[in-house]
Amino acid sequence: MDLSSAIVTIDTREKDQQRVHTVETAFRNNNASVTLHKCEYVDYVITGFYRGNEMNIGIEYKTFDDFLLNRDKLPDRLFHALETYDTVALFVEMDSKDISYDTNNDTMTLISPTDYVVRQKHQNVGHIVTTTITQFENGMASFSKWGVECRTIFYSPRQIPYSMFALIRHSTKDSHKGLRLKYDKETNNSDAIFKNMMTQVPGVGVATVNKLMGYGIATLKDAVGTKVEEFERVLGKKKGNSVYMALR
Repeated sequence: MDLSSAIVTIDTREKDQQRVHTVETAFRNNNASVTLHKCEYVDYVITGFYRGNEMNIGIEYKTFDDFLLNRDKLPDRLFHALETYDTVALFVEMDSKDISYDTNNDTMTLISPTDYVVRQKHQNVGHIVTTTITQFENGMASFSKWGVECRTIFYSPRQIPYSMFALIRHSTKDSHKGLRLKYDKETNNSDAIFKNMMTQVPGVGVATVNKLMGYGIATLKDAVGTKVEEFERVLGKKKGNSVYMALR
């Protein structure tokens, strides 16, 4: 996988140094540039180009116990991420040795007596956090409806970067297709309708639409009537030209 035109930013607050090393090594081995820097709302950011298609991907990575302990804060974090990145993904890592299942009661129990977050919150005695499989799946499904790419990962050193590579291929595979307009009959807000339509343009996400709206391109009529030079000025030459051509 040639990622020589890709830039991967790893959040400096990532605590799992083994995972950081695994991701950094895998991307460097595929010719990507890797940097450590604070990321907004996510743990990993992938920008640049893959096969000529621009990427602006934010990935939030959670272990299963972290997902449970922070599930009340996660929706707000993902909402802001969707406003910032064209593609947002949530990876939840599940380790079978830390999880027990009761299929009769549809219960999934995480036993995590050594986890740092749990230890700090429960005076070093450990804690048992319980949720049902249905609750977990419903939560992931809700995020998917928002447009978040949700993935469940059973931990192995190779699966983490491979899942990221698959996300890159998935987020860019439709870039050669033409404009596909989609109307949500339950949406009557003009801004929301415009965002709904424009995000069907290959390579355009919510962050790009917000940028266009900030420059006065706020309706489909505005977008279709905008000259290629204006798109290039707002979005950069390559992406601006790509969006302009998709609207023809």
